[in-house]
Amino acid sequence: MPDALNNNRIEQLCRMAQAGDVSAEKELFLHLTDSFRIFAQHKIRDRADAEEVAQDALTVVAQKYKETSFVSSFAGWAHNILRNTMSSHIRQKASRARLRPQAEAAMADVVHRPVPNEVRQKVLLCLKEVARSNRKFARALNLHYQGFTASEICNRLGVTREYLYVVLARARSMLEACLGVTKD
Repeated sequence: MPDALNNNRIEQLCRMAQAGDVSAEKELFLHLTDSFRIFAQHKIRDRADAEEVAQDALTVVAQKYKETSFVSSFAGWAHNILRNTMSSHIRQKASRARLRPQAEAAMADVVHRPVPNEVRQKVLLCLKEVARSNRKFARALNLHYQGFTASEICNRLGVTREYLYVVLARARSMLEACLGVTKD
């Protein structure tokens, strides 16, 4: 019965975290992080993709769990989010693979065109806005787009790999919002 005890403990931690217990929330998300990583790596063989999926799912759980009332259990709800995130990732990856030859042909033409000055100015203004809001977000974006690896960025910023993925996701969201980019 270790799983039953484990599930009971998870549900208890969730209730305590929803009530504002920070240590319970930390323990809950440490457990979820391990569980999500193992599950994602089992289903998605690429380690980086599995880590990204697990982090994306954890971000959604962290954003929504306090306002959600669970029909069956928190653990079931959280793992449904992970499964949905994995399904979405797999669909997107398959779609990108189908579109890659077309996209590469289109990009060959676009890469050699100069970027209009007003677009360049808008991007710079938005990057400055992100930097004003959170310097760590701006540094993470900058280092990522300069081609540094996740490990190198973590060392430079003094953060864990898990936190780096959260920082990058939030920084990209801020940049997209400032640029007025809409996702289909």
